[in-house]
Amino acid sequence: AHSFNSATPFAKINSLSTALLRRTTSNSSLLIGSITNSFSSPIIPIGVASGFMSSRDNNKQDNKVPTHRHRPPAKAKVPPPVAKPYTDADGVVYPSKKAWKKAVKDAKYEVQKLEKRKKEKEEKGRKREERERLQKKKEDGETEEEKKMREERQREAAKQRQKRIADLKEDRRLKADSAFKITIDCGFEADMVSKERLSLAKQIIHCHAYNKRQENPVRLDVACLEEECETRDALKKMDGFPGAWGLFGDTPAIEKEGAVYLTADSDNVIEELDASKNYIIGGIVDRNRLKNFAIDRAKTLNVQHGRLPINEHLEMTATKVLTVNHVFEILCRRRDVGWGDALLNTLPERKKAVGVDGVEEVFEKEEKKI
Repeated sequence: AHSFNSATPFAKINSLSTALLRRTTSNSSLLIGSITNSFSSPIIPIGVASGFMSSRDNNKQDNKVPTHRHRPPAKAKVPPPVAKPYTDADGVVYPSKKAWKKAVKDAKYEVQKLEKRKKEKEEKGRKREERERLQKKKEDGETEEEKKMREERQREAAKQRQKRIADLKEDRRLKADSAFKITIDCGFEADMVSKERLSLAKQIIHCHAYNKRQENPVRLDVACLEEECETRDALKKMDGFPGAWGLFGDTPAIEKEGAVYLTADSDNVIEELDASKNYIIGGIVDRNRLKNFAIDRAKTLNVQHGRLPINEHLEMTATKVLTVNHVFEILCRRRDVGWGDALLNTLPERKKAVGVDGVEEVFEKEEKKI
């Protein structure tokens, strides 16, 4: 039999607690020591520690300039492929696929143009019918006496209008007798495409509108304009062409007597304008595509040729080939001012023209009301 000793359990607990405390203290000392060593040791990049540092980082460490990669040799330029003939689904052969696409685009444009004209014609017809309906409704409610008075007023107004137009034409004709004559040669219709012909018609309309606003207009003629052509069709859309335009002639041929053909390709510089001359402007809208056509035309007609003194009065980097309406305006302005003022006040800003003395354009452009 063993005697019970109450101190034995408590002694075991104390010994275990003491061992545990010593172990904990030892681990804490190791942890604190490791942290202290980490702060005192130099910082090492991760790449070096791991052994995967790149060559660029090594160069930076050694303060060396990084080496450039070797450039591959330049590839040889391959010549563009030669355009091959292209045949569409209908069997039509074109010089290239690009030419076929352009032909398709032009055909689509023509169809759209015809549809647009048809819609405009239908709209005009609808408006005319509406006016007639309203007029008929108004006339139905009139008495015979009121109807006679209305018809009399209409006849009197028509007479007054015709007299006013005749007086205006006569006054303009008398003012233009002392001025020179300008003719637009439309003999290049076959050498231009549809867009260029329509652009020429617009330029002729601009010339007529500018001449109409002048106190002293000039005689403006259009020569060699065919009876059935796209330019004439576009001009016919303007009211009264050509008879009611006034100071506007439509001649089949160019009058060679006193004619001077204006072309930028000529070596003859026009210094002064002569009232007895007929200055001819080539009706060409070619985007600088038809080279020397105007001077060749002058040689064919056996008439004098000359150019405007642009180089002598202006400095400009843009092309010196001007539109028809710009040449017309310059000739009209030259009667009142010098060449420099006439050129600078007419040329558009995109030409970036300056005077020969380096002074930029300071003249106020006339507001166009066309």
